[in-house]
Amino acid sequence: MVSFIVVSHTATCDPHFSLNDLCGGAGRVDLLARAIQASLCVSHGIRQDVVCYLVFCSDPRGRIIRFSGSDLRRFNPDERSTAALIKKALAIPAGSLFREASPGVSIRVGGLSELLAMEGEKRHVAILDEHGSDIRACDDLCCNLYVLSDHQNFSEQEMQVLAEYEPVYLSLGPTVLHADHAIVLLHNERDRWMHG
Repeated sequence: MVSFIVVSHTATCDPHFSLNDLCGGAGRVDLLARAIQASLCVSHGIRQDVVCYLVFCSDPRGRIIRFSGSDLRRFNPDERSTAALIKKALAIPAGSLFREASPGVSIRVGGLSELLAMEGEKRHVAILDEHGSDIRACDDLCCNLYVLSDHQNFSEQEMQVLAEYEPVYLSLGPTVLHADHAIVLLHNERDRWMHG
């Protein structure tokens, strides 16, 4: 099982955002939709062994939306449909436990620290960073929990939370990439490694 955590600093937690303005009024929900698609989609299918978490920081209590590849049904690989699933999840009253919004999509209140407390203890955590170790120089890709930020860098507080899990810093190359592009390249590297 491989998990991705995408931290959003600007995406709205208000479910009334317009699907026609994902990169403006919705606070870059378009980036999140593309990251979900990159995490889960393959040609004519879904990666069953992948979970993608979206962490919304725009609300003081935070929100976490989970997309589970093995449970998703009727998932269309386009940005607007994926954003509609995010919108539907945000409209559900959320508490401290995950609550299903649609098959394979769940939401709860919380932020990065709560999510890592739940997911990070027994996982090998990696942060994708252009200054990290070259992924192609790694002997094995044993990490199974990858943390990425949106178009903004991780805050100092977020870096302190992540440091508690002794993450590995991995680079996909010298150029800073969009989160969704980085996820696709990471999947490619892992697929090649797993298949010899």
